[in-house]
Amino acid sequence: MEPEAVCLEMEKMKSNDGSFMFSIDELLKSSQIRSFVSRLKTSFNTRTDSQVIVTKCDDSTPAFTNSSNDGTDTDKDEAYKDDMALQEIIDQEKVAHALNDDVQTTTHISIDLKMPRDNIPKQSLKKLQQFFTKTLDTNNDGFVNWVDFEAAIETIIPKHDAEKNARLKILRKRLEQHFQKYFWDLCAVGDANNDGQIDLDEWLDVMNDVIGGLKEKNEFPEWYEGLHKALYRANEFMDERRVSKNEFADMLVLWDIDGDSSDKAYDFITENGKKPMDYNLFSEFMKKFFLNETPNHPLNLGLDK
Repeated sequence: MEPEAVCLEMEKMKSNDGSFMFSIDELLKSSQIRSFVSRLKTSFNTRTDSQVIVTKCDDSTPAFTNSSNDGTDTDKDEAYKDDMALQEIIDQEKVAHALNDDVQTTTHISIDLKMPRDNIPKQSLKKLQQFFTKTLDTNNDGFVNWVDFEAAIETIIPKHDAEKNARLKILRKRLEQHFQKYFWDLCAVGDANNDGQIDLDEWLDVMNDVIGGLKEKNEFPEWYEGLHKALYRANEFMDERRVSKNEFADMLVLWDIDGDSSDKAYDFITENGKKPMDYNLFSEFMKKFFLNETPNHPLNLGLDK
């Protein structure tokens, strides 16, 4: 069952008294439902509660077939209707419980970090965890989903500013497109449980592969490079093909990096301003950020403290 289908079912569900089971405020978006659809699939396909077996069929195949001609057809029909009524109640309760469980537990996430990840040294693990928590998971719910990217877009180019400035409007639209592609690619690569979002464990697995590629070829995967290009271009407001120290700091504010840490990183990578921060140098900075294993180094942006 797809999340969109669950949304429709929630809108139609009624209690025994004929009233709708979910109020408008209780109806969730498909993106919110995606996190527990897999659990619902298991629940709906396992009928141990009532021991009722429901056969999935198309319109041409009856769900119940009478094989007897002994005059008990009516009784069987009534029994079948009773079973179906009971099953409908059970299904409704399962949806309600799953929704409640999801709301109650999303902020209490226990993450079992799988190790070893051969390309992530122990001394870099905290930095990568902090990068996930402070940079990607903007609402601190333990997951990275499209809501986090929407918040990032709003931070970089607020909607009310874009509505007043044609150039910013185009820039915001372009940023949305880049972020959408990056998010889809990230899910395609890292969403191991297909819930439409990335948790810390999944992200560290992705980073293990990304860092492995950097060590081998000194290149980011094309899909990952797209995120850095989008961030860089969004902050290149002066069209000088370079990012100033202030613009670099503004960019890292999005990542919840303090000004002192961003200034130290900028000075280090540009050799105190001798090199222009064009995209090639920015990309080099990001590579060194992920590869650096020296504690308290300016390249760590203070995330290893």
